Amino acid sequence: MTRIRLFAAARHSVGRAEFGLEDLELTDPTTVGAVIEALSAYSPSARPVLEGCSVLVDGERRSGAGRVEGAQTVDLLPPFAGG
Repeated sequence: MTRIRLFAAARHSVGRAEFGLEDLELTDPTTVGAVIEALSAYSPSARPVLEGCSVLVDGERRSGAGRVEGAQTVDLLPPFAGG
């Protein structure tokens, strides 16, 4: 089962910290772009934040066309600053 985890501003903008593919009516295989689109449909006001996120699939960075196939986790990390 693939878990989609949202952090910081992404979590705040969507209102949830975690989803499964089935929560977003997605199936395996899918793409990072499809995950972003499904999350944006769930929370339309979150789209600008979600589109600016870095996405890691099982710890490896992926772009919008990147495959989410047999993954354990998909992490959405918004830009952040800190020291």
